[in-house]
Amino acid sequence: MQASWSQRYPAIADLQRTLSARPLHYLFLYAIPLALALAAAVLPPDANFDLANYHWYNGWAFLTGHMRPGFAPGGNASYYNPLLDAAFAWANMHLPERAVAFLLGLAHSASFALLYLLARTLAFRARTIADVAAAGAIALAGITAAVSIAEIGTTFYDAFGAAGVLLALLLLARHTLDGDTGITRVILAGALLGLMTGFKLTNGVYAAGFAVAIPFLSPNRPARALACTAAFAASAFAGLLATGGLWMLHLWHAFGNPIFPYFNNIFHASHGPLNDARDVRFLPHGWLETVFYPFIFTVHPLRTIEVAMRDFRFLAFFLALPAGALLLFANRNRVRSPQDSRHRAVFVFLLIGLTVSYAGWLAVFAIRRYGLVFEMLAPLMILLVGLERPELGRKVAAGVIVAVVLTTMPATMGRGTWTNWKAHLVDAQLPKEMTTANSEVVMIGWRPKAFLVPFFPETARFVDAGVYKMRAPGAHDQIARQISAYHGPQFALVHQTEVPDLASLRSFGLAAGDCRPIHSTLDIKGPVLLCPAKPI
Repeated sequence: MQASWSQRYPAIADLQRTLSARPLHYLFLYAIPLALALAAAVLPPDANFDLANYHWYNGWAFLTGHMRPGFAPGGNASYYNPLLDAAFAWANMHLPERAVAFLLGLAHSASFALLYLLARTLAFRARTIADVAAAGAIALAGITAAVSIAEIGTTFYDAFGAAGVLLALLLLARHTLDGDTGITRVILAGALLGLMTGFKLTNGVYAAGFAVAIPFLSPNRPARALACTAAFAASAFAGLLATGGLWMLHLWHAFGNPIFPYFNNIFHASHGPLNDARDVRFLPHGWLETVFYPFIFTVHPLRTIEVAMRDFRFLAFFLALPAGALLLFANRNRVRSPQDSRHRAVFVFLLIGLTVSYAGWLAVFAIRRYGLVFEMLAPLMILLVGLERPELGRKVAAGVIVAVVLTTMPATMGRGTWTNWKAHLVDAQLPKEMTTANSEVVMIGWRPKAFLVPFFPETARFVDAGVYKMRAPGAHDQIARQISAYHGPQFALVHQTEVPDLASLRSFGLAAGDCRPIHSTLDIKGPVLLCPAKPI
């Protein structure tokens, strides 16, 4: 039989396949990521609780030098590393609101592109339309997780951290699959995870998980495994110091606790309560819930997040980990080529690294959005598990992925409304007749009000007398003395839903007069009120 044209000229056939797949490749690598960033500028703008509570205020205070160790209007969050918030605050002060939203949306753009490249690297390496399309479908299935949709264009920064984690995974996967004899990509991956952890400590669970799994990228080569692990750990620590070191040093000098107010039961800083200060609302109760927690919060999403949403990705990811381990064990005697062995090493690394990361997430936070990486990677992990049984597994994996995508029910985590093309994302208008220089403003209640501080006259003095979970012993008496010692104009800030809390002013020797609303872009469940206050 005469050889076909493609068989006689394989190089030309390969070129044809490459050229035919290239437009689709560029679509997934550039066009869809750009569309995600543009979507952030079209969706209703970010107006979440944390933005009002501390993201805008922390960044503004850091940039303008208004940070004071004893003033914590955002509670525990007042002491988070402000670097990312400073970048947001600068953008909010200098750019229109939709431009800021677009920049925030770039985190999702990067995450999508990296999911696509990971799928191409781990499962669809052929330069064909079929493989490119399949990798793009996996990336779409990952980026459309309910938490991911809720966070697009927001200041939660979980997608920003996810992009760093995914890039580190891509570097480590290519290091192994390409048979790299150096450690440059291992060092870069460690540095990335360290940088992400310095920016936001919640990313530390991924750094720890991958550090444990690094030796499994070099099976049967203990010397190389040790060298890679040491290089990864050292670079991760350097990355942590690069983005978080100065802030930790600042907290150490101010409080004697580099992660203040957390684990203050160990450091005993005088400005905070003597406990670990963790938010334990979302942690599982008892060993049975701990073992089966993804089943529980998939059915009852409010166990791990503040809004109701439906997404089976986390549960599918959780089930993929033991399923993958069992299939690897069942296939342990399969004869493999060198390339197949490298793929197996990467799969083992992923299973171990993500399992340890999940265990850390579950033990320390169990807050769903901190596990965004798990949900983004769920479709890819399902596919990799399925590929261990290629004759049936690919079809089963495809069915599961389609099912979790079609059953997803996203939710919003706090959105506002656009004003005009020149407006700022965070803005406020104070009642002019009630805004005086050299005044004292007493913040009452627990709802967020710190976002208003930048809009008061620079000479205004603020006192946080709100009901918040972080209070040092004797704080009430100290606040009372501070208020009673002031002899200028005094005001109270209270949210519309907290007007009854104005009665607490009496414990500080004050009584509130008629209140006026402050109109802002962050009117979360109603405006904040400004009330004149006078000594009783």
